[in-house]
Amino acid sequence: MKSLKELKEKMLGKVESYEFKENNKNLRLSISFGTKVVEIHLNEITKYTHEIGEVNREYENSTPLLKIVSKLEGINDSHAIVKFSRGTVNYYQSNSNTFVDSPYSKQMIIILLEYWETYMQVKGLSALFIDESFASIELSKHFSEIMSDSQTLQDLHAYSPILNKPEKVFVTHGYIHESYKKELNIINTFHEEIESLINDNKTFTYEYEARDRSYYLENKKYYYANVYFYINVSKEGILVSGEEIGEQMFHLKKGIGKELLEHVSEQMKISNLIHPPIKNLKNLILHLGAWFDDEHFERKIVESDIEIGEGQIEEECVELIEVFQAHKSIADYQLEQYKDVYKRVTNKQFSYYCIRTDKYYWHILIKSGFDFWLYPSNTNEYPDYIHNKLSTVMKKLTS
Repeated sequence: MKSLKELKEKMLGKVESYEFKENNKNLRLSISFGTKVVEIHLNEITKYTHEIGEVNREYENSTPLLKIVSKLEGINDSHAIVKFSRGTVNYYQSNSNTFVDSPYSKQMIIILLEYWETYMQVKGLSALFIDESFASIELSKHFSEIMSDSQTLQDLHAYSPILNKPEKVFVTHGYIHESYKKELNIINTFHEEIESLINDNKTFTYEYEARDRSYYLENKKYYYANVYFYINVSKEGILVSGEEIGEQMFHLKKGIGKELLEHVSEQMKISNLIHPPIKNLKNLILHLGAWFDDEHFERKIVESDIEIGEGQIEEECVELIEVFQAHKSIADYQLEQYKDVYKRVTNKQFSYYCIRTDKYYWHILIKSGFDFWLYPSNTNEYPDYIHNKLSTVMKKLTS
């Protein structure tokens, strides 16, 4: 088979040969092709004659009883994704239930599967993934039976999380070359590594960004070590790219995730000495209702690095924001019961917070438009440090 035109002609000829008779009903299959949709129909054929002049002419009336729809949801150089579903036949939907659990419906699925398996070959793809989302147990059962009898249709649901696909599509089955399966297994391991690193490292984050790529991890703009970057998967390996770090190709192998982050960190080492990461600190102070210029935040980062270690304040701020978000709506009269985790005192002049993380009690004093202070402590008791800062500010404001 060399072209889609030949494939469609073959399927049309094949479907035309399927004609049945059941309970005095004449049944026939038909198939239709759209840009991305292939549908197969089970129709009841009613024949009648009509006299025109002195000549009797025979006519047919086609009543839809069951429709199964297959839609191409995405395609790239390596694979395609197709969603199977039961189509509606409007007024006759109730009649279609009679034929769902029948040999005809199973044959309809087999024909569509044959079309898409051949489509994969015509397009030169390495895999064709299928979402089987039938609205009936019977049709799903047919699909499972077909897979059991097939030498090529496989259970591929394990690859669903790593593929770039519409949100409501979930891969269940499909056809795949063994070489591509091995490649996907490595990509799946890499995907798990990235997820694990994000969970373990509070300053390694991402923003979802829809891109016309093959894999879900490519649909993200990542942030780490004070820089945004992208991760692209290619046949050559993993390409990491960003405006400030350029491009770097990595061989796709186990443990590449950690190697990738070390590369990004090394590329930003000199820049971060001059302008340390301030993203999470800025977000924290914004959540607390204040804003300052970047140089102000950078000075606070340097002070905190001396206090608790280089880069630690950015990690702490992630947790501080989470705790603040969880407690910000609590009324003042209810705060007493949360004082070991969150305390808040505010007025027109100042805002004071004591927020607990896994490592510290953070005492935060803010004079909006003037300055802010963060002090790590092992207790939630109001510290002399904050008291002294408050006294200093008051003297400046009243002098």
